[in-house]
Amino acid sequence: MVKYKVSRLTYKIGTKLFIDHLKGIGVKENSIKGIACNFRVFIAYLREVNIKDFRSVTSFVIRDYSTYLLHSINKKIGKPYSSSIKLQRFNIVNQFYSFLYSSDLILSNPAENVVFNIERKSKIREVFGKEEIASFLDNIDLKDSCGLRDRTLFELMYSSGLRVSEVANLQIKDIDFNSRMIMVRNGKWGKDRVVPVSLVATKFLQKYLIGRRNKKESFVFLSTKGHLKGSSITERFDTLINRYNMKRPGLVTHSIRHSVATHLLESGAGIRYVQALLGHESLETTVRYTHMLYDNMKKIYKSYHPRENEYYKEVDSEYLEHLFRLKEMLDNK
Repeated sequence: MVKYKVSRLTYKIGTKLFIDHLKGIGVKENSIKGIACNFRVFIAYLREVNIKDFRSVTSFVIRDYSTYLLHSINKKIGKPYSSSIKLQRFNIVNQFYSFLYSSDLILSNPAENVVFNIERKSKIREVFGKEEIASFLDNIDLKDSCGLRDRTLFELMYSSGLRVSEVANLQIKDIDFNSRMIMVRNGKWGKDRVVPVSLVATKFLQKYLIGRRNKKESFVFLSTKGHLKGSSITERFDTLINRYNMKRPGLVTHSIRHSVATHLLESGAGIRYVQALLGHESLETTVRYTHMLYDNMKKIYKSYHPRENEYYKEVDSEYLEHLFRLKEMLDNK
């Protein structure tokens, strides 16, 4: 990590350092332009509240900015910005202050514990149940021509919460078999992260890569035509899910990643750990998975609680009569 020394973090200096950082970690030029455009919204807000140095921003300012975003209007069309744009603008500020903190340009990160509470109209997010994902993985026939590769691929995705693009671009050099860790390079937002690998996934990787372990620059997952692309992984998932009669609306390749988050949280993992594992820029993204836990809790409650269960029968005169007869029988014994 590059260390910087500046006496003041003005708009101009802070923005330049941030852009240079994004270029340094490999963020694409078009993405940087979009980030810079959305970052200017934050700068405009700071001007309104008369803050001239990024170091003067506190967690209260970040919270006020999040409120400002929630009510922001697109002046061109006279309508509120979409939830995704609002969240993106908040996440950029979060990313900016994470960069400043990791570069020792600020003593604490004012955005670290600020959650952006926004309701989003999102697609149906289906997840595998724990037994369901186990069944999916175990059903993959290792005798099939692509069986070992497919089992290794999806075991790794479930083990480490990898995105399709991340597992597709994984190279052999990124795997540390001794420590059972892998380096995920250029994930979303161009960030790298290190994630653990389960013992099961490690064993499948070792078996799948027999004879190729020394080809460090090679992609891990291959097809008959070479590098296995993300689109091919999605197609393979759809083929298998249909073959095993497990297809249902909303169950897609990315559901494996959602399942990792849900299963970890269900088992008591801390939300910050899940955020780091999945590489979420914002805690708000990880918090969404807790809603799935609440939904599951409601289903279990309705199924098993005596006041919710469909088999529950109200205490009526017939029930009381049966109870009275039973009492008489017991008294006469």
